Amino acid sequence: MLGDTAMPHIRLTAFAARPFGRALRLVVVAAIAPLAVAAAVHSHTALPPEVRAAPVNEGGLSPGDTVPNFRLVDHTGRAHELYYEATRSVIVLVFTDPADPGALRQARALRKLRDRFPTSQVVVWEVVPGQRMDRIRLGALQSTLVLSDLPALHDGAQLVATELGASLNGETFVLDAPTWTLAYRGPLDDADPANLLDSPRRAYAEEAVAARLTRSPVSTARPPFRDGTVGLDLPPAPPIDYATQIAPIVQQRCVACHAPGGIAPRAFTRYEDIADRPGNLRQVLLEQRMPPWDADARYDAFSPNAGLSPDEAGRLFAWVRAGAPRGTAPDPIA
Repeated sequence: MLGDTAMPHIRLTAFAARPFGRALRLVVVAAIAPLAVAAAVHSHTALPPEVRAAPVNEGGLSPGDTVPNFRLVDHTGRAHELYYEATRSVIVLVFTDPADPGALRQARALRKLRDRFPTSQVVVWEVVPGQRMDRIRLGALQSTLVLSDLPALHDGAQLVATELGASLNGETFVLDAPTWTLAYRGPLDDADPANLLDSPRRAYAEEAVAARLTRSPVSTARPPFRDGTVGLDLPPAPPIDYATQIAPIVQQRCVACHAPGGIAPRAFTRYEDIADRPGNLRQVLLEQRMPPWDADARYDAFSPNAGLSPDEAGRLFAWVRAGAPRGTAPDPIA
């Protein structure tokens, strides 16, 4: 994580160059000619404290909390990282299920929200959690809903939904970009989810954005959801036994570099080496910084594949959020 000095970042759309220990690894697959790898330069100023300093809130974030950084890929294959949007004033995250019967009405509300405010000041992202939706289907649904130009970020491992506490379709988070402080959490509007013909009387998210653009307090920062609101596609909590569920992931994905004399700056030779920085592990999982693997599996199969599967990322994330419990079985890494 960066310090207080602003510095540029370069993100490659399909494959990314990242610091890997002291070396810079650039994955280039020349055989995939149709891919255009476009680099975008971003910058941001001083960042708030990392999530490692924040306690885990099982109910998710509340207005006034700091929203941690995260990185997700949208329906077009473009990566988006929250803290790269520091030049905007307000960020809106709307957790959705585009396959829900009410998606068409929700799409109209999203277009209205996006079109009301200048894109130079306000960013609107859909966040679609769950493994039931892949990027090809997500792109097709966005086209059907006339939302192809609105980024729909796929949260396949449900890490962002878990960290923020999102569990309902249409759950919306409005935050101030300069401070990354949550200003509003609640429904997109007050339309009746059980009546697809119902029109909203209050557009809560629009009201919150308009208030924060003028730096006014949000009048209704946490309104309740109406009865009948559909839940998101979130699986039950995964098993997190260290010896049987966590250590095997670390052995397969991490210790090749995190070994004595390896290129990573820290060796994983026992449970304590992994568990003493649970907050740091939460952050690198949210940002998808580790393992440093940006090859896009949609275009080809890669061997060896150093990336985490959604199930592996979900188990690691649940384990560190639970306090990295050791268990009683022998340590497979030691």
